[in-house]
Amino acid sequence: MSETDYDANFETRQFPLSSVDSLWLVVQKFTAGEGLAHVFLSFGLKGAQPEFFSVSVEIRREQFETYNPIRGLYRTYEMTHVVGDERDLIGVRTIHRPHDRVYLYRINANAEQVQELFQKLVERIAKLNQAPEFYNSVLNNCANGITRLTYELTPEPINWLDPRIVLPGYSAEFAFEKELIGDKADGGTFSDLNESARIDLIAREAGISEVFSQSIRAAKD
Repeated sequence: MSETDYDANFETRQFPLSSVDSLWLVVQKFTAGEGLAHVFLSFGLKGAQPEFFSVSVEIRREQFETYNPIRGLYRTYEMTHVVGDERDLIGVRTIHRPHDRVYLYRINANAEQVQELFQKLVERIAKLNQAPEFYNSVLNNCANGITRLTYELTPEPINWLDPRIVLPGYSAEFAFEKELIGDKADGGTFSDLNESARIDLIAREAGISEVFSQSIRAAKD
């Protein structure tokens, strides 16, 4: 199995909204530059054996179509949401893309807030099914889509043209400043948080297994 050699496996899962109790921000840096990145969310389901799944805002690529950030400014790509197991969405970005840096940050939100946000995300996905939108590399990308969802968790108004939203690679720094992640109020630093949040090295050592999600969180809870 590799990034390009795989078997498609679609499945349907059902769970009560009340079981959704944790939220995580995933940042994948795929170039040496800090500004370019892909960001998405992971949700945790409580239970005897916690489960996790990811939701990623992406372009809806047609056959043989590849992403280019410049073309993404000109109504080239339709927007879609990919929902999948973390072994898939995080696994491919850590294990099958060995040069990427991937970070996992727990978002500071209680279960009720996470459930409300998830419900809004589901409504957003349903709305796109009825009224499709174009992806835009600056104005309607993976990062500002997440920011819209988490807006109510921030105590201060958001500047939507903040470079840390326009450039997804700085979204974690933005989230830390807004106290969405980390413990800034208790004197924590973004540098320390960033170091502890990196998971690609852990994932490559652990490999894809039934306890993949637990392995990448081993020292984070």
